[in-house]
Amino acid sequence: PHYAGSAIVATAGDGGSPGALGAYSSVAAPGHLLAPHTVGGGEGVHDQLGPGFSLLAAAFDGPAAALSEAAQRRAVPLSVVAIDAPARAAYGAPLLLVRPDGYLAWIGAGGTVDADAVLDLVTGSAVERPELATG
Repeated sequence: PHYAGSAIVATAGDGGSPGALGAYSSVAAPGHLLAPHTVGGGEGVHDQLGPGFSLLAAAFDGPAAALSEAAQRRAVPLSVVAIDAPARAAYGAPLLLVRPDGYLAWIGAGGTVDADAVLDLVTGSAVERPELATG
């Protein structure tokens, strides 16, 4: 099952329609479950997710720091999980925002990010669905 096209996940274009059918892929896509993968030290990524939102980040740089700071300002629970190069390659992105239920809410390719707009969208606070850059 997936929630691609849902009002609370950042997808490009029309984003598709939620559904239960499809092919398995470890490449991350907003609205889909986070695929299992081992990260640093061989631990499963799902074992490292926090109880709230989790940001998987290949580097804690500008975009990751901006999302972390925005979440802290808004009291949105957010854990940051470092991912290594093999996990980044498998997921196809250096930044993945995971909802508490394990579904991907947003994926970023680095560069600049409007952290407040991302958090508005994924927490359901957005008045209108913004066009978010995914990288």
